Amino acid sequence: GDSHALEWFPSLNEVAIENKWKLLSLTMSACSPADFPAYDPGTASLMKNCAIWRIATIKRIIAAHPYMVLVASTRGFETEKNGIVIKGLQRIPFFVEGMKRTISKLKSSGARVLMMSDTPVVAKDPLVCLSAHPKSTLACATPVATAISNDWIATETQVATQNSIQLIKPQMWICPTDPCPVVIGNILTYFDTGHMTATFAQALAGELKVAIAKALSPVK
Repeated sequence: GDSHALEWFPSLNEVAIENKWKLLSLTMSACSPADFPAYDPGTASLMKNCAIWRIATIKRIIAAHPYMVLVASTRGFETEKNGIVIKGLQRIPFFVEGMKRTISKLKSSGARVLMMSDTPVVAKDPLVCLSAHPKSTLACATPVATAISNDWIATETQVATQNSIQLIKPQMWICPTDPCPVVIGNILTYFDTGHMTATFAQALAGELKVAIAKALSPVK
């Protein structure tokens, strides 16, 4: 997946070590695992290298015959069709169909495919905000209604259901209270508005281990 897959590496690495799994991390920033053209608003152009990377990555996964593949991506993407930039709700069919194509290819490896629901976002840059409010972390918290998109979770659930895969939902691990905190205990949760710190991600290894075990358990 993209950087929202990469941010789970510290946690997944802990789970892999504990389970004595061999872990292969394959990520590319701003490149969704879903099979659709990736549009970069910064350069106002398509990311041609994304499609090349995705094809090569899927081939590598299929060749490896893994036991499990964990897929994750941001909801903050744009795409393009016939020169028109696709934003907002119009993106959903592209994501749903693109994930269907990708998951089908990943399943051909023989792996159990799991999908990680997208992480919440925070409204204020935590480092800038905490510097301005050293005595009040609450001033930097984000309302859950802003941090978590229930509409996007519904889209991810649709993808998981239609493709017969398990969806892991980590939102309550990251936002256990409303508003969603940027500091839990003595750990900074986010280093920018969209990515967890490595320290916080690693601290979620216990929750991730349980969620993966549950997702891989036989359906009764």
